[in-house]
Amino acid sequence: MRNEQYLTLLLFHIGLGVILAVLPSLSRIYLYPAIAYWLYLIIANSDRDNQALLAAAYFTGAEVLFRSTGAVPLYEFVKYAVIGFLLIGLLYRGLRRNNSIYLVYILLLFPAVIIGAYTIEDPAAIRKSITFNLSGPVALGIAALYCSGRKMSAWQTDRVLVMLCLPIAMMCVYLMIFTPSLEDSVTGTSANFAASGGFGPNQVSTIMGLGAFLFFVRFSQNQQLNLIKILDGIFLLLCAFRGLATFSRGGMLVAAIMISLFLGTHWFFSVRSRAQLSSARPLVFLAVGVVVVWAYTSVATGGLLDNRYLNKNAAGVVKSDITTGRAQLLDTEIAAFMSEPFWGVGAGVIKQYRQENFGVNAASHNEVSRLLSEHGSFGIAILLLLLFIPLSRRLQGETNPYFYAFFFFYFATINHSSMRLAAPAVVYGLCLLHETNPVRGERPEDDDAHDDALAIDSPA
Repeated sequence: MRNEQYLTLLLFHIGLGVILAVLPSLSRIYLYPAIAYWLYLIIANSDRDNQALLAAAYFTGAEVLFRSTGAVPLYEFVKYAVIGFLLIGLLYRGLRRNNSIYLVYILLLFPAVIIGAYTIEDPAAIRKSITFNLSGPVALGIAALYCSGRKMSAWQTDRVLVMLCLPIAMMCVYLMIFTPSLEDSVTGTSANFAASGGFGPNQVSTIMGLGAFLFFVRFSQNQQLNLIKILDGIFLLLCAFRGLATFSRGGMLVAAIMISLFLGTHWFFSVRSRAQLSSARPLVFLAVGVVVVWAYTSVATGGLLDNRYLNKNAAGVVKSDITTGRAQLLDTEIAAFMSEPFWGVGAGVIKQYRQENFGVNAASHNEVSRLLSEHGSFGIAILLLLLFIPLSRRLQGETNPYFYAFFFFYFATINHSSMRLAAPAVVYGLCLLHETNPVRGERPEDDDAHDDALAIDSPA
């Protein structure tokens, strides 16, 4: 993507973030034209330039903002949109023969649906419970079918990542304006809804962590100090700040490890020594930026941020449970698996099972244990497929500089946030892409044709 196009799109989303912070209800006006726009692009271009994946990435980045502003008519709406975009793309591009294993993965999800439909006591809750628990895994299956082994140049991959990070920048601006000051909103060390724009801190932290990684990648790959590099650096710090402000630790810890994995696999082992020397600059910026952002957030919260990450309460006393109650939920799901190890208790049933057998009315944050409890032995097969297929293809020679970072994001995120967001599904799909020209910044020979497509591909 040309610098002028990226700058125009970024400024557009900054402006849109300001508008939505003042008038959040306008997000509904933006949502439906955006869907119609992307559908038009996919169909008009027969998805020949991966418009379906661009659309899926864009709505993945915007999901939390659309939810927090009340734009979506259904909680799972963005996941349905992602499934729809990618299915249309598959109709044009077709399935690859070696991707049929992901059809097996999707089929493995459905025995638990049948069991759940017969087990859930409230008929009105059957559809809601099952769709809530399966929309994410199905979205992952469709994303894997679309992305697995798909050959893309580095330039094309970067364009997908741009579409993912643009709405995250919009979310950053929205949070900076919409949310109150930290001094007024932070009173303890629990996850903070007020500092998260009034929405789920876990989800906001997850998206801000993903945004911090994406903007770090852009910042590190832009060798020239220009306005774009400065803006990427600013949004890297803003994502880190807003993620820390949620007091939800998962998203920020995952982002830090993703950056470490990216540095280790892409720079230290994949570039020459001369390039390694120049790559120290973004590392210095990152180190200084983290210290400054942490120090500012810590002071603004009266030191409560430090207590949160040290697992202390507001009084500075170490908490007995670092998992904030999630270990107890894990125990109940292991018990459910042991009671029905082959079939599982059924899709969407674990919450009812937990209430009936343990008197605990809470939803799980762990997709791994949920798969085991609700899907039984089929859940074990699902986890093995998701774990070993990407690794085996990586060993077969498929290249993707973001593979380990994205692969880790999926498995780490589903362990602290389950699949409440479309992000784990889509990012898992992105780790399956195969780059045919892994040289950053180089565009195809038919550059003009691709730039023309980008002019209509952008959501602006």
